[in-house]
Amino acid sequence: MVQRQGIQPNKEPPVPDTFTPLPETKKKNSYTYTLVKRTDKAAMYSMINEKYPPTNMVVDSKGKEKWIPVLPIPIEGYEVFLIKHAPAHTLVGKTGPTKGKAYHYPPSERFPGNEDFGKWAWAYIKKSAAQEKFEELNANPC
Repeated sequence: MVQRQGIQPNKEPPVPDTFTPLPETKKKNSYTYTLVKRTDKAAMYSMINEKYPPTNMVVDSKGKEKWIPVLPIPIEGYEVFLIKHAPAHTLVGKTGPTKGKAYHYPPSERFPGNEDFGKWAWAYIKKSAAQEKFEELNANPC
């Protein structure tokens, strides 16, 4: 059985007095997200695509063209979002080896899903634009 981080099969859910905070780094959709800054209201992450890094063409000593990855992998953009909370919940596997097994998730801060963009999450290419949105979110009372 695959054991995912933070998930304990067939055990009673914990009763924490706080929410599990957003991670410092997170891998999602072939990107690695790294926390740039956060407050109680909002978070800002940088993102790089480690699976498909940008490349440069070079010519080797034999005159053959080669594509090599650009290192270090540059930041491709930023995501800024309001910090939302997910309550403790339990999911039960429906198929395969997890069928019928309960997985308990503790209360936690939510990382946005694709459907959340434009509602409470935004993506930017320029750091200055992301910083501006981060400051706007923190200035507005929620």
